[in-house]
Amino acid sequence: MLKFEPKPELLKKNQDSKVFVCTQCGECCHIREEKKLTEKEEETYKSFMYKHFGIIYLANLSDITINIWPEERVILEQTAKNKSKSIIIRPKRAVYNAKTNNLIILDYFLHNIFSFLNNNFQ
Repeated sequence: MLKFEPKPELLKKNQDSKVFVCTQCGECCHIREEKKLTEKEEETYKSFMYKHFGIIYLANLSDITINIWPEERVILEQTAKNKSKSIIIRPKRAVYNAKTNNLIILDYFLHNIFSFLNNNFQ
């Protein structure tokens, strides 16, 4: 069974903080290689991230490709529009703000990266 545990000292630091603290899990900042997780393993991971960090995954882990921050999304979408190119960016993770009853999107991912590259860079 896969274990999804950040470094203990970073987990403690995050639990003591009221804002996001990097746990060096690698979820935010890498191009995801193909993962062959079982449904149970994926659910275990998503449950861990929600329970410990309040992070809600809005996509299947196997669908996530390149991580895109909100400000990058705006730039990429505008650039694609200016060049008459097609791009699909989907929400990746969110947190729920109970005070405002809103879902806050933390980051996005480029949907179907290989189709995008084939259609736009050949």
